Amino acid sequence: AKAFDGVAGVYLLTPGSFTSGMESHRHWGTLVTANFFDLVQPGFALGRGFDPERDDTPGAASIVLSYGLWQSRFGGDPAIVGRTIRWNNRAVTVTGVTAAGFRGTELLLVTEFWVPFGMAADVPALQSEGNRRYLSRGSSWLMGIARLAPGKTIQDAGAELDVLAANLAQQFPEQKERAFHLQPAGQINAGAK
Repeated sequence: AKAFDGVAGVYLLTPGSFTSGMESHRHWGTLVTANFFDLVQPGFALGRGFDPERDDTPGAASIVLSYGLWQSRFGGDPAIVGRTIRWNNRAVTVTGVTAAGFRGTELLLVTEFWVPFGMAADVPALQSEGNRRYLSRGSSWLMGIARLAPGKTIQDAGAELDVLAANLAQQFPEQKERAFHLQPAGQINAGAK
């Protein structure tokens, strides 16, 4: 869609346990495509976002922490970037800490960490009866987030998405009832188109 400068994939409400020693704490995060931070541009207190060439590939082991989680769980350790921590019983490397105040792109949901799509196999909610739900065309689990291109409006984007939806319905008739739902960031469940 030419109305967008970029599009990233997002899966909200990914549970994650951070373990140190015998102690484990549950937090909520988001699974994102590696270009998410380039698109959203939240700013970083430390480090950076993900590297698309490395972090969108299976076997990735990276994580970005929110400023709040970094402070509360990791004591604001200034050497956290590059450190290996335990997430869902897996060793992951911290690539960055988002700027204070960034809670994700949804108004009512607070994201405490982000992991790249290369780690989708490590997200229990995406596993369904032993199948990889995230690989199934018939599964509804992914949201997209996009940045409008300069000079484009939501109406321009909506018109393009209508055409894309019609093309997809022709290509995949079993999914003809599916459509795109377009809202400003943070308003995903606000109704309208």
